[in-house]
Amino acid sequence: DSYKYFAAYNGGVAKLASALGWMSRNGDIGMNDRSTNIPNKSQLLRQLPSIDLLRKAGLGPNYWDDFLKRSFTDPWWDKMGYTTDQDTFNTPAIHVDGWYDTGVSDTLRHFNRMRSHGMSVEARENQFAIISPGTHCRSEGLGKDAMVGDVNVGDASFPYWDTYLKWFDYWLKGKDNGVTDMPKVQYHVTRRETWANAEQWPPAASTRVKYFLRSGGKANSLNGDGVLSQTPPAQEPSDRFVYDPGNPVPSKGGSFCCTGNPDDRPGIFDQTEIERRDDVLVYTSAALDKPMTLTGPLEGVLHVSSTAKDTDFTLKLVDVQPDGKAYNIQESIIRARYRGGFDQQVFMKKGDVYRLTIDLNDTAYYLPAGHKLRLEVSSSNFPHFERNLNTGGRNYDETEWVKANNTVHHNSQYPSYIMVFVKE
Repeated sequence: DSYKYFAAYNGGVAKLASALGWMSRNGDIGMNDRSTNIPNKSQLLRQLPSIDLLRKAGLGPNYWDDFLKRSFTDPWWDKMGYTTDQDTFNTPAIHVDGWYDTGVSDTLRHFNRMRSHGMSVEARENQFAIISPGTHCRSEGLGKDAMVGDVNVGDASFPYWDTYLKWFDYWLKGKDNGVTDMPKVQYHVTRRETWANAEQWPPAASTRVKYFLRSGGKANSLNGDGVLSQTPPAQEPSDRFVYDPGNPVPSKGGSFCCTGNPDDRPGIFDQTEIERRDDVLVYTSAALDKPMTLTGPLEGVLHVSSTAKDTDFTLKLVDVQPDGKAYNIQESIIRARYRGGFDQQVFMKKGDVYRLTIDLNDTAYYLPAGHKLRLEVSSSNFPHFERNLNTGGRNYDETEWVKANNTVHHNSQYPSYIMVFVKE
């Protein structure tokens, strides 16, 4: 019930590159043509309308159309077996994922749901989670010098296969090997090069910290005056930028998979080139005077206006090193029409201010003293996410777009901020 179907939607927006790659291999009606070779995929992704992309690639009848056209509450999705808070469970389970995989937050959601909705004590007390720093389906292959994107995250090795064998020996063969004595949550702290344990997620020792967006009205780009501060704003000018779907902010690294394009590399990368664009608002904290470990879910709240009936807003949380390199921690997006829920579409009125709540997913990430926390705000992250054409139309079958003049407000009446969990 997070409406992230196949981990290929986020905030009401199709994760275009991942969804197209996955559907090209697995979405054929009848499963007759499992083609994985789409030539010139980067050029194909830029073409409109998006609903025609697989036909342009030469593939036959495909569920791509249903994937784009079906509303989020259409009963068509129910046959896929997604779980909701009405479901109950009676199976012990190990939930395995990585911080730079597309579905890590839903993995942790399932872990918590199966703990709270277990039909028996045995089921409730035997849910475990193991979260690596890795990308999609790469956890078991991570070693002592694990590369996640361009960054060596240190020793990410874990006895996965030994744990799995002990797990099945215990439950299927009745061997009393102590496997259920392991901590409920075992997670790698990215950039600290160590594993940590907890009995719940988020860990009980984590506390909420709010960072407010602040500026003098010129937060555009890395050279702007945007600040992240724990001090709430009073009266401040808003920040504005122009979102042009014809020139979207490019994607770099992050949490995605299955694109079928060898040039797409998930994980951690320096974002400074992206931060030089004027259509990216950049808010940066002061240098940390002591280390900080982000451990838990991340959430953004923006107060926004737009000249468009509908547009998107993106967030990217970033770790800024003393040398200026800026490495992505997590990213997300929301389509403004779904701000009141994915079961309804409510369009914007020019000049009105709207509150957007953005699920920025979960993390366990270490920032040493001297590093800075940064938030990027924009309206595109392409081709990871489908471009909003700003017309208020159906988007998937449109070929024309309009530019949107978008505003982020941050004052006492309309505060904008991110909420993080910090573990001491």
